[in-house]
Amino acid sequence: MKKKGIFHWISLILYAIGVLVGVAVSGATLWGDIEASVFDSSIIGDSKIRLNCPVIITKDEIGKISATLKNPEDREKSFFVRAHISDGYVSLIREVNQQISVPPGAKTHLEWEVFPEDRAYNRIILFRALVSPSYPIPSQGNSCGVLVMDIPFLTGTQFYVLLLVLGLVCIFEGILIWNKINRPMKDDMRSLTNGMYALAIFVYATVLASFWGFWILGVILFAASLLLIGIIFGRYYGASL
Repeated sequence: MKKKGIFHWISLILYAIGVLVGVAVSGATLWGDIEASVFDSSIIGDSKIRLNCPVIITKDEIGKISATLKNPEDREKSFFVRAHISDGYVSLIREVNQQISVPPGAKTHLEWEVFPEDRAYNRIILFRALVSPSYPIPSQGNSCGVLVMDIPFLTGTQFYVLLLVLGLVCIFEGILIWNKINRPMKDDMRSLTNGMYALAIFVYATVLASFWGFWILGVILFAASLLLIGIIFGRYYGASL
C-alpha cells in the first residue's frame, strides 16, 4: 500500500507538471496575440493573411515573421504592404513599407525582421501587417505577438519545443502510472480519469490554437481548461474521501 501511495503521488505530480506547462505556454502565447490584436488597430484588413510568427525569441536573437501573398487573378497585381512593429513601447511604431508585384496565379514570400529591442512592456514584440487592396482582391491584414525571454544556450524555438515535449511526456507518463495503479477502477475514479484525459486534450488544443494564431478559439479553450481543472480537483477531492 505504501508503494502504491508513492506511485499515486508521482503520477499526479507528473500529470500536474504537464498540465501546468501546457497552460503556461498557451497562456503566454495568447497574451502576446491578444496584445497584438489591439496594437495599432488603424490598419486592419478586410480579410486575414496568414502570418508565420515565432512564439518566443531570446534576447540575442533576430526574429523573422513571414507571410505568403497570393495573386489568384489572371494578370499581374501590385500590392502595397505596410508593417508596423512596436519600437520599444506600444505608442512608438517602426514602419516597414514594400511595393510588391506578383505575377498572375503566383505567390510571393514576405518577410520582416524583429529585434529584442522592439519589445513593448519589456516583454512582447507587437506586429501588424496590412496588404492594401488591389481590385478585386480585398485588403489583407493580421497581427501577432512575439515573446522575448532571457534563455541561455537555446533559441526561442528550441525552448518552446522543449517545453511542449516536456509537458506531453509528463502527462503521458502521469496518466500511464495513474491507470496502472488504479485498476480496476470504480465509477467515480473512472469519471475522474476521463476528466484528466479531457483536460490534457483541451490544454494542448489551446496550445495548437494559439500557435496557429486562432487566439479567440484559444481563449475559449483556455477558459474551458481552467474550468476543467476546477472540476477535476473537485472530483479528486470527492473520490479521495
